[in-house]
Amino acid sequence: MKSWRRGLAIGASAAALLAAGGPAEAQWNYYNNANTSFFVPFVSANGQSATNPADFRLVSLTLNLGNSLKTSNFTMDTGSLGINAGQTAYQPGPGDVNLGSGGITYSSSGTSGGGTLYLTTVTINGQNGQTATARVPILSSSGTAAQMGVGFARPGLQLASGMPLPNLNPFLGLLTINASR
Repeated sequence: MKSWRRGLAIGASAAALLAAGGPAEAQWNYYNNANTSFFVPFVSANGQSATNPADFRLVSLTLNLGNSLKTSNFTMDTGSLGINAGQTAYQPGPGDVNLGSGGITYSSSGTSGGGTLYLTTVTINGQNGQTATARVPILSSSGTAAQMGVGFARPGLQLASGMPLPNLNPFLGLLTINASR
């Protein structure tokens, strides 16, 4: 008889725990303002909203150009990872950190580049004047390259030394949205 009561007590306890437990929910948010949203529009080559389907691959980024800033349109590649910015779109500025020589080959398009990798702040220009910033490594290459890979678990920027790099996807490394952390 005792084992029957013990079984009933264990069953009742288990049922009570299941009923009271409910699904687990996160009680935190990485960003202070959980109500902030950010929309990244595709832009045309002239910087206006894209209307031509061929333009639905350019995003507006602002990078250091020496001691000033420059806004340029970058081709977005979802099959690779990392930013390749030619000298017309990026030149190291204050606060940028030289990580060494490296390169990238974008798997979707097959385009590639080599040069010096820098840790820099990238401003992503959103809709209606919104901005978001991320601190990520980028490849400073010669010429007019302007490509941003935002894939997941994809090949990306590589240091010539083979050392691992921190986060390469600016969308996953946001520091601020509209200047608030």
